[in-house]
Amino acid sequence: MNFRTICDCFDRADQKLAILTQSGHLAVSPLAGRIVAIALAENEESLFYINPEITDTERLRTVPEQLVAGPGGDRLRYAPEYAYAWGSAVPDVENFSNYGVQTNEDPGTFTMAEMSDGVNLRTDTSLVDKRTGKAVAFSVERRVSPINSPIDSTVPSMIYRQACALRAIGSTSLSRSNTPRKVSRWTCGAFCRCPLARR
Repeated sequence: MNFRTICDCFDRADQKLAILTQSGHLAVSPLAGRIVAIALAENEESLFYINPEITDTERLRTVPEQLVAGPGGDRLRYAPEYAYAWGSAVPDVENFSNYGVQTNEDPGTFTMAEMSDGVNLRTDTSLVDKRTGKAVAFSVERRVSPINSPIDSTVPSMIYRQACALRAIGSTSLSRSNTPRKVSRWTCGAFCRCPLARR
């Protein structure tokens, strides 16, 4: 799906997007603090996987968490994943029958502020540790900025830098005990082609 079509789907669904351009195009959404799409030009395919279900703009508007695997793009996930997404000690990695992302994670409740050099995404949230049934509260801030490729200025390409900070909310949220309750974060994105391979 090309970058412009992706942006149009989000626009028709009244889902906020920040469009960053430098030597390419980057679309950032507060849905799970995600970078939705990255492309070399507006009329080119996104380099990230995009769920074709986003063309159902009514679902994207009202129940984005029901899109299988979300709308796509590069999203944040919190670790340990076995504590926050798997429903038992033995993950069903074949059928994913006991796997579920919590709605506090995706779509989450991120706010998005556009800055002069990028976008800042922030949330105060909590996830339930499915092993213990206890909630763990924390805040996350993700800053995304486009930068030009340092490799070759004649090759159309775009990369981005990001910084992500995570902190506990409250003094006991992430305390050490006999049952550790902790949270970390990781990003999950899939490239379908490499921009540097294009000449």
